[in-house]
Amino acid sequence: MNQHCKHKVSFISGDESMLCDSEQKSFLAEVADWISQTALLQAVSELESKLKEIEKAKKKLDEESKQAKADFARKLCIGFA
Repeated sequence: MNQHCKHKVSFISGDESMLCDSEQKSFLAEVADWISQTALLQAVSELESKLKEIEKAKKKLDEESKQAKADFARKLCIGFA
């Protein structure tokens, strides 16, 4: 999977906090206007949403893995019945 950086997402989203020079705000606004007329912003939003879902699923799997290992270790200590 290709990585995307926060700066690119900020740029596409029209986030002014990513600018080093406040005089670039008008250029960013113009680009944001162009982008708003395409499906790109929606695609970025969907991507971010999907990535959050994946991270949530990873955390759940990590917890399940830890629990399975703990259960196995407990069985090793008390024996298998």
